[in-house]
Amino acid sequence: MAGLNQGIIDQLDKEKAIGRVRTDLQSDFIFAPQYKLIFDVLADDLWDELLKQLKSGTYHPGSLITAEVPKPSGMTRPGSILYPLDRALYQAISDLLAPVLDSQLDGSRVFSYRLLDPDPTFLM
Repeated sequence: MAGLNQGIIDQLDKEKAIGRVRTDLQSDFIFAPQYKLIFDVLADDLWDELLKQLKSGTYHPGSLITAEVPKPSGMTRPGSILYPLDRALYQAISDLLAPVLDSQLDGSRVFSYRLLDPDPTFLM
């Protein structure tokens, strides 16, 4: 199986993606302290594994981890998180595509969130 084009892989920004995932972990619906450990201690190994799978064409996204999350009303709703490899890749792709997509939006009509750029403290 063919891997992802090296030119695309070269555009993925590890530092930005991992930094933003670390920030985003603080607001997860599902408590998974092992994820903080993975992204704090094993981020380089995780990224190397991700690139290896992308280059070789062996990357396959995992299922979502889903749980019922309580709401203030006492009701619940499903909340999900991605596995670490998927989360790192999703963030890296989002970071790569955001400026392109943002440049095509009409700022007078679209008021959705936009990623910060530059973003030295990974606040998004």
